[in-house]
Amino acid sequence: MVCGAFAILFGLGCATPTGRGAPERRSRASVGDTDDGASLRAGLPETAIVRVRHHGQKLLSPRALELSESRGSGFLVSADGYVVTNHHVVASRGLDDEYITVEQGETLYFAQVVGFDAGGDLAVLRIRGAPRAMPYLTLRQSLPRPGESVRVIGHPGGGERTEIVGTVLRLALPDPTGVAKGYLESDAIVTKGSSGSPVLDARGDVIGIINERSPTRSRAVLAEYLRRRLAQWNVPLR
Repeated sequence: MVCGAFAILFGLGCATPTGRGAPERRSRASVGDTDDGASLRAGLPETAIVRVRHHGQKLLSPRALELSESRGSGFLVSADGYVVTNHHVVASRGLDDEYITVEQGETLYFAQVVGFDAGGDLAVLRIRGAPRAMPYLTLRQSLPRPGESVRVIGHPGGGERTEIVGTVLRLALPDPTGVAKGYLESDAIVTKGSSGSPVLDARGDVIGIINERSPTRSRAVLAEYLRRRLAQWNVPLR
């Protein structure tokens, strides 16, 4: 299947913007805005947060085709097209044909998995034919603190952008041996389909990646654990 077919199917351009530029919705929890939040919105490279889709198809008979799709969010961690998301969003389903696409605004790219950690629910993708100097987010080099304000920005279910604010409730630190991934819990109540969304601090640095949710809180893999895995996968970070 070629890029043009995906463009027709999803109404998107391939590698060049289509220029639709629809306004994006922001959702907020009950926590109020702060000056830190205002500075975050002003300085954040928002196009570094992308939609991620896994497409698959299985031939049931010469005239029957079963289609499969999973959707989530992800974010660029380097200027040369490396994207982080959850493993469960892009994991192989054992189908006859499988594709991964990354949508940045109105631009669609194909991508491939270059590293994954099923237990840690992490995967890193490489955009094929990535343009030079893509916008990216920075991983924070220190652990978050309970009580710290956070924002979760993503595209739940591959839809419109949402922004949820909250506070870090507690941490579970990663094991030095790398067995336990560590996580943070916050009261940022994300919606279904938010897997792969970055959890950001007041400066816009990534402190976690959403992979679980409940009606009262969300859980994210710590960026500290993600950093270790990216180093093992030889992903260049700046």
